[in-house]
Amino acid sequence: MKRNSSIHDDGDILSGQKSRTNSEKSLTHSFSSSEYEDTTNNEVTMVKEKPKFGAKLRVVLCILFCEMCERLVYYGISGNLLLFLKSEPMSLDSAKASSFVLVFTGVSYFVPIFGGWLADSVAGKYNTLFGSILIYFVGTALLPVVAYDYSKHVGAKYELNEVGKWLFIVISMLFISIGTGGIKANVAPFGAEQVKSLGPAAITVFFNWFYWFINVGSFVAFTLIVYVQTNIADGFFWGYLILTGGILIAAFILLSGRSKYIYKPPNGSVITDIFKIIFRAIKRRRILKNAPEHMRCDGLLDYARVRYGGPYLDGQVDTVSALIRILPVMATLIIYWTIYFQMQTSFLLQGLGMDLHITKHFKVPPASLSLFDIIIILLLIPFMDRIFYPLCKKLKIRLTSLRKMGIGMVFAVISLIVAALVEVHRRDNYYGVITKISGKEYKTSNVTIFYQVPQFLLIGTSEVFTVISGLEFSYAQSPKVLQGVVMGLFLMTSGLGSFLGSALIQIVNAVSNKLEKVDWYNGKDINKGKLDFFFYILTVLMGVNFLVFCAIAARYTYVSDDVLRRNEEDWSRQDPDTAGGSIVDYVDSRDFYESD
Repeated sequence: MKRNSSIHDDGDILSGQKSRTNSEKSLTHSFSSSEYEDTTNNEVTMVKEKPKFGAKLRVVLCILFCEMCERLVYYGISGNLLLFLKSEPMSLDSAKASSFVLVFTGVSYFVPIFGGWLADSVAGKYNTLFGSILIYFVGTALLPVVAYDYSKHVGAKYELNEVGKWLFIVISMLFISIGTGGIKANVAPFGAEQVKSLGPAAITVFFNWFYWFINVGSFVAFTLIVYVQTNIADGFFWGYLILTGGILIAAFILLSGRSKYIYKPPNGSVITDIFKIIFRAIKRRRILKNAPEHMRCDGLLDYARVRYGGPYLDGQVDTVSALIRILPVMATLIIYWTIYFQMQTSFLLQGLGMDLHITKHFKVPPASLSLFDIIIILLLIPFMDRIFYPLCKKLKIRLTSLRKMGIGMVFAVISLIVAALVEVHRRDNYYGVITKISGKEYKTSNVTIFYQVPQFLLIGTSEVFTVISGLEFSYAQSPKVLQGVVMGLFLMTSGLGSFLGSALIQIVNAVSNKLEKVDWYNGKDINKGKLDFFFYILTVLMGVNFLVFCAIAARYTYVSDDVLRRNEEDWSRQDPDTAGGSIVDYVDSRDFYESD
């Protein structure tokens, strides 16, 4: 569930790991303290005075409501984007629409790592946040322009031509991706900075409420917004107009607390430092490739160590090594995310071919089935945290982070099998029923859309195990200084999984068309395709991925907290930008000598 993906400087992942019920009283109490941060002249000073409660609460609420509005807007756009692209005026077939949605999602989850770098190195978190919201607003404001029915209201001569429509939609999606990526990378850390001086308990409460506000925004998006888009006349125009207002409100909310925020100036990005260490190691290895055996190192990064003539302390190099060690584990999440994003594409497409009626006049928006993913997560997180995991511990059942990730992958496989069986049942019970959705007629089955509930519940269950435990593993096995980078890479695996899903649709259709002269992921009529075969292919891929994951997990050796702490101390002891002064000069002259 991407709703809870967030980072902050101290590496807490409470927004993704735990969901605790907190009263307004706990929120109020945690933002009262006997000390606060004075950041005058960019210097942090602990002042032994009681801070003004109103000011502290105000800035926290500004950030929380800003994030709630942003998540409402994002899921209001992405949750029903497939349906919009299939409807007038875009009129794409299902395969192309699904690929477009997945590319948009992939870009949205690729941007955060660059948004984090920009904030840390150049602009600062607040400036990056506000700039991202403005870009987001421009992208969102373009959507009603495309969705407006010109021929119906002002005459066909004012309607956008094909090139104009696609120019608007591509620019819109690009701006929204940049905007949401910049916000995703910085809003949680910026919020944590506001309460950091109040201690760890205040940060915990902030992230609990941060998570709660995210889900409020998601809930409104998957109920009210998708209902307007699906069931109201000119629904996408009015829905996108509401979302444009929503992101504008988010901008004003963030701006309203400007005079009260604590600002941390940019002081360089750890990403830059990581690349310096890697490039230094590569450079010295190239120089020493013809050197005697005793002058060579076992590992690539060893060439950057001081004891081998490099400019970096052991802990600094080991910190980068720790990041590289967890990359294979993170890589196995790519296919998992491909499965996860089926909720926005193939699952939604399947729902469009089912009976949506609860009563004669009320139809369930297909995108609203994602609510079951949200609900099961909100129920399972406290259950696992308070009951299941303590019980396993009591019974001496050792559930490591990697084992929990594996369990989640099994649930993902089961969800695909269930989706395939539902698709067979849906297609076998198709009798030519016509249902009008967002102004377009769809050939639907007599099978109720609520047959999809189990596959959404299973995906949600897999998320509790795989995603949350994946974050837990990545954070626990990397020093604090790298935890922001780890979160960026974690989100990047989401983007890669989304890109892979888009490519798979094209590959599967190309192969199936060659073999059977029919697209299994049928773009025009789902009842003539074989969507169940597509689900089985994903099942096999996920199964193979699970076996690869098991092999990687079996060989992984956990790094102790003491080792990570020592690496952290080494990293902070010597700034890579100014590493070693005379030793750098010595290394450079040594490199020159050895290259001869």
